[in-house]
Amino acid sequence: MKIGFIKNKNVRTFIPLALILILASALRLIWLDRFPTAINGDELYYLLISRSQALSGHDFSSTWNIFSSLLFQYPPGVPQAELPFFLVYPAVAVFGFSLFTSKIVYAILSIGTVYIVYLVALQIFDRKTALISAFITAVNPWQIYIGRTVYEPVPAVFFYLLGIYFLLKEKGNRIFIALPFFILGFYSYIGTKTILIPLIIIVSIFSFLNNKKAYAKQYLTLILICILFTLFFVSSFNGGDSDVRIGRMLTPFSIDSELQKSELQNLSVLISFLKPVLNENFLVYLNIIFAKIYNILSFDYLFSSSGEFVGIHNHGLFYFIDSIFLIAGLLFIFVKKRKTFLFLSGLILIGMIPQLLYEAAAGVYALHLAFFLPLLVFPIAYGISEISVRGKRTYILMGIIGAAYIISIFNFTQIYFFKFPLQGHFDFPSRVLANYIRLVNSKGDKVNIYTTKTNDGFNKYVYYSNSLNSENYNEIAKAINSRKYSIGKISFLSCGDIPKNLEKNSIAIYQKNLCVDYTSEIKPVFISRLDDGGQIFSIYNDPLCGKYRLKTFPSGLQPKDFAVESLTDREFCETFITR
Repeated sequence: MKIGFIKNKNVRTFIPLALILILASALRLIWLDRFPTAINGDELYYLLISRSQALSGHDFSSTWNIFSSLLFQYPPGVPQAELPFFLVYPAVAVFGFSLFTSKIVYAILSIGTVYIVYLVALQIFDRKTALISAFITAVNPWQIYIGRTVYEPVPAVFFYLLGIYFLLKEKGNRIFIALPFFILGFYSYIGTKTILIPLIIIVSIFSFLNNKKAYAKQYLTLILICILFTLFFVSSFNGGDSDVRIGRMLTPFSIDSELQKSELQNLSVLISFLKPVLNENFLVYLNIIFAKIYNILSFDYLFSSSGEFVGIHNHGLFYFIDSIFLIAGLLFIFVKKRKTFLFLSGLILIGMIPQLLYEAAAGVYALHLAFFLPLLVFPIAYGISEISVRGKRTYILMGIIGAAYIISIFNFTQIYFFKFPLQGHFDFPSRVLANYIRLVNSKGDKVNIYTTKTNDGFNKYVYYSNSLNSENYNEIAKAINSRKYSIGKISFLSCGDIPKNLEKNSIAIYQKNLCVDYTSEIKPVFISRLDDGGQIFSIYNDPLCGKYRLKTFPSGLQPKDFAVESLTDREFCETFITR
């Protein structure tokens, strides 16, 4: 279509939206092969099994295939979500393992979420608020962080929001267009399975009222289908591994007696008034729920310190400036759009459900709030939209707000790309170890690694060295199934297998923080933590790095250094191996 045929209003919308999506893409794709610096165990689970499916047509145990997950059947072990196997499959099947190929699909979904937030906001508010919502999502610290991982909430949020968009937008029988997206969201993440039914109900009620109480039959049918689908999922529990997840759910009947005694002494004033009408279990249960909600909504967690899981302890899941507009936006929506306020409040409460139902601990786990966090974007955006039109000089005010966000974004990117990697999050030393083993193995050396986590070390080595291929698939599958973790001349052994004397022609590596280190006259080299130089792995009989000028602790690291697998022997040793 020629530019002349595009209406001015569409151009004014397209250009800023395109710029926002470009910004979102840059923040999620730049250095994706380096940051985060390693893969977590949950992410690795999907990648390894999907690669096994690509090579053999089933998992390592030969008892499961990828399509079984659609019937809520899982590989041996603790059940995970179903859809991620399909999402990572194309990349690992064609390209094998690397940080970039592993995360690219999720990064694209995260970028797509920015556009879906724009569409949802357009249905609820106006075009200006929709554009601001897209911008806030594009630069939000949590959305950037999670969008650069292979964690299940990324597709869950994408598909649930897409389902909400179609449910808000469509009329008549076209309402059922939303159904497959809600189902895909349900398949995406164990935690957000709990919100499907209340989510469908509240969005259907809001849409029903907006459509002047029309299409009741379609909305009720949609709700009924989702209830039946959820019951089908529940009926799949077999009393085995599936019950592990269910056993973690917090209910009034799962309260521990010792916990009751301690909690009863610390009941809030509000809960204390209910003592005459509720038994101890329900009193403790309500107290825990209130404590959880308080912690979820705390300023410190949302805007100052993002918690243990995220690990960026000196930055929140949102920017400080977001807090001002969040409060203002909620007030403006309450005053001007009462029905929308009730709708968003209901969605926000629904977004808390996975965390509220998870165990008795009052701590906050960000992944459980994956659907809750993007919902806060809407009042933030509406607050900015309303405040920016309050004064006569709108453009000056928008410029001040824009400058504040530029400073905030710059600060966060400095932390994320230049400080956060030094914390060694997601077990970065194991990636360094895997690359060291890969390099010495290419020279034909025998390597014994002693650790209490033999399966974890072996799996991470297979991933980081991209060793899982058609030639050695059977050997790796046998090692995993037999729990004798060896491949070629490489063996991962338990700490109890440490020999009294070193083999002269083999490399011995000990995980110092878990095993009792071997005492020898041979001086080892080390793999150390990046933040404080603490030694993690001791390497004896090193044939690779001893000839280079090694540091006493890692220092002077640059972003290029975290492309670990592409470094030369000298660059790798002088950067990550210490004396």
